Amino acid sequence: MSSEVAKIKQQITLECEAMKRALSGYAITAKHEFIHHKYEQLGHYQDQLSQLVGDQQAAEIATIIYIKSMEG
Repeated sequence: MSSEVAKIKQQITLECEAMKRALSGYAITAKHEFIHHKYEQLGHYQDQLSQLVGDQQAAEIATIIYIKSMEG
């Protein structure tokens, strides 16, 4: 795995962890805006991954990281 792919995977992990933390917060409006922004960032990172590994694999990587982050 290239270092670029590893770097993007780390960024996706950080975004997912931030979303998970936001879900346990109190400010609903701010939380919604924050999570929306994080989803946009995830899309950006998935697009970057797509350029390196293809659309299918990028979607799989992003989904696996998202699920692991939300469960863990």
